[in-house]
Amino acid sequence: GPGLVNLFRFTHRAGACRIVDDDDDVTVMPAKISESAIARQCPLCREALEMFIDAYGAEAGNLALRSVATAGVYLGGGIAPKLLPAPKFGPTLTCWVSCVVRNSARWASP
Repeated sequence: GPGLVNLFRFTHRAGACRIVDDDDDVTVMPAKISESAIARQCPLCREALEMFIDAYGAEAGNLALRSVATAGVYLGGGIAPKLLPAPKFGPTLTCWVSCVVRNSARWASP
C-alpha cells in the first residue's frame, strides 16, 4: 500500500532505483518493491521493506496491548502471507514480543 511506497521514496531519496521506477503505478509499486527486496536485487528496497515489517510487527503488538488480548491475535488480510518470504519477517515477531514484554507490567496483578 501507500506506506511501503512512502518508505521506498524515503530510502531512495538520494537517487533512483534500478529495479522499481518511482513513476510506476502506485497500485503495483508495493509488489515490485517487495519482490526486489526479497530477491535482494536492491538494498534500498530491502531497507524499505524491513522498515515496513518492523512497523507492521510493532503495530500488531500495540493492537494486542490495546485490546488486552489474552487468547492471541489473528492478522487478517493479505499482507501477512505476502510477507512470509521476506528477509526480516522473523525479527518482526521479536519486535512484537519486545513490545508485549515492555508493557507486561500493565497486566500484572496488584
